[in-house]
Amino acid sequence: MPGLLSGLLGIIALPPTDLTLAGLVWLVPWLSRVNRPRYERIVNALLSIGLPLGYALGPLLSGETAAVLAALCLAMGPFALVGAMVADADGQTSGQRIILCLGVLCLLLSVVRQFGMPLSLSVFAPVSGAHLQLVRAGGLIAADLLIAGFQCLLAVAVIRVSTRQWQRRKALLRVSLATTTLILPPLLVQLTSQTGQRFPTRTIAVVQTDLKPWERDRASADGMLERIRARQARLQRTAQALGADLVVWPESSAPGYLSPAWSAGEASGLRHFRHGYRYASPGSVASVVRAQRAGGDVRLWPKHRPIPFAESYLATLGKPEMSTTPTAAGLMPLICSDASHPRALRAVTDADTGLIINPTNNAYLGSPFLARIHQRAIHRATARAGLPTLVVANGGPSALLHPDGRQETLLGAYEQGVARVTVTPRRMGIALPGIALSGLIAVSLGMQILLADGRIAAARARHCRWRMIGWLLILPTFTLMNGLAQPSMLIAQAQADIGRPPTAPAGTMAIHSPEAPHRGSIALLARTFGLAVDWRDVPEDPERASEWLCRKTGLRLPETPIGAVAAPALGFYVSSDGPQAVRWIPGGEPVAWDAASGEFQPVAPAAVRWLTTAESSDQCRPAAMPACKTDGTGRCADRPITSKTNAFTRQAWRSR
Repeated sequence: MPGLLSGLLGIIALPPTDLTLAGLVWLVPWLSRVNRPRYERIVNALLSIGLPLGYALGPLLSGETAAVLAALCLAMGPFALVGAMVADADGQTSGQRIILCLGVLCLLLSVVRQFGMPLSLSVFAPVSGAHLQLVRAGGLIAADLLIAGFQCLLAVAVIRVSTRQWQRRKALLRVSLATTTLILPPLLVQLTSQTGQRFPTRTIAVVQTDLKPWERDRASADGMLERIRARQARLQRTAQALGADLVVWPESSAPGYLSPAWSAGEASGLRHFRHGYRYASPGSVASVVRAQRAGGDVRLWPKHRPIPFAESYLATLGKPEMSTTPTAAGLMPLICSDASHPRALRAVTDADTGLIINPTNNAYLGSPFLARIHQRAIHRATARAGLPTLVVANGGPSALLHPDGRQETLLGAYEQGVARVTVTPRRMGIALPGIALSGLIAVSLGMQILLADGRIAAARARHCRWRMIGWLLILPTFTLMNGLAQPSMLIAQAQADIGRPPTAPAGTMAIHSPEAPHRGSIALLARTFGLAVDWRDVPEDPERASEWLCRKTGLRLPETPIGAVAAPALGFYVSSDGPQAVRWIPGGEPVAWDAASGEFQPVAPAAVRWLTTAESSDQCRPAAMPACKTDGTGRCADRPITSKTNAFTRQAWRSR
């Protein structure tokens, strides 16, 4: 099956094998059989792209099913369409038609990238100075067109030699001539490249944490948050000792929500760039990078383009709070997938940016190779802006990517540590006018069309239609098997089982206060913000306790109860024993913590007083805790708890 061979070539062009030379010919087996019937061409096209996609996205399927299925459909659609268009129903076509249809594929892939999926032919190809300089001058679509032209002519040569239309010597001569014309544009662009705007030299301390998913999920348990904070305190002291100008932390390194900007800041004179999640109100959480100096100003940069489905719960806070411009030194944070999104990068290109800081967290998403695939994609995407990119990853690897193709690995995968790197940001430019580059590419592609001239007769169908379509069963089978195999490889490489927490139940003594339930509930909410406190740190007086919570985390009860809400959300469930802290995470249901009995139990959203974030410390005043109306037995008159038992929810908490 030619489609199966193309798919396998696409896989070996990706990490960990990194045989990127295969990425220059991975579509040739599929294209060399485009003179087959339409249904066979479409099956081969789907296999060609479906296998690499299943390899890269299969491990994410169990956790982000909707996002993965949407990405698969979005990426496979252009290949299926081109497979149908490249010849007539029987398979009769021409060399010109093949090349033009691959040009349409490149245009469709540029549309796919606008939706945030960094798919291009360049991702499979070797990285080099000439390649990235071409991307800088003409964008990914220019590089894709030349790569597609080369593979098209190879495929046409295979078809014509196999049908005895060309002799092997004639085919070799035409392929050599075509290769020469395709190499000229990137070489000329590289020769005319130049260094543009320079920025001040900066010494940066790159902190690579190794915070595992189950550690973050159980951060509220006894001792877990304290251990995380102790590890990160050691990393921070190491960063301080390196004498750097600033410290950069990875995505999701904060073990809880970020406190408001007006609350206590970093205990350091250095500027820290730290990613976290800002809670504003139920259903309104923003992914931000906060730059803060002790006693100084605070700036926030949001995630501009949340991933559809997977990050649908993210929102952007009010524009007055957020920054969309770089620092005075030309530093611009772009969170995770934003660094490969064309619209986010376009805003960076227009700004006075010298270095992109890319905090990311994809080492523990099910595949040990996804982080390297992410780096490869953003290396090509950020080359369009002509800017170096500093990738700071939780779980690693962290690296400095240069627009000329160089890559400096700072810290390896699945380790924690601090690396010191000195960067002199500079924006790469191209002296070659855009119209001249467009003309060169047009001449190169015109030469491919001229060399591929001629009709290609349809080949006789050899397989039953349903037998061919049955080959498509390989795609879901391979994707599911890959989704099972790669997590096991990740466990072996990371030397930790990311799917299961330790077998010991999560301790709750830090938030279990039978004599004063409000203190345990408030302690749980404080620990949700990464504060290593227990119920004894919470004031005994309920009104003072609510003020303490507000000043520490910014959480406050609005004067008017909130009606319709969505996850993520924090609040208080009102019971006869006192207020119970409620946490509602995306994909779950609201769960209340009864600090008196030491049990978790699901509650109905309508029974919860939801919390919002204070805009300033002036709004943090002593306030009465929420209370309920009681009936004749002393219990709340309305206690809409769901039918699940406490034993069930207690087990759910222990298995998190």
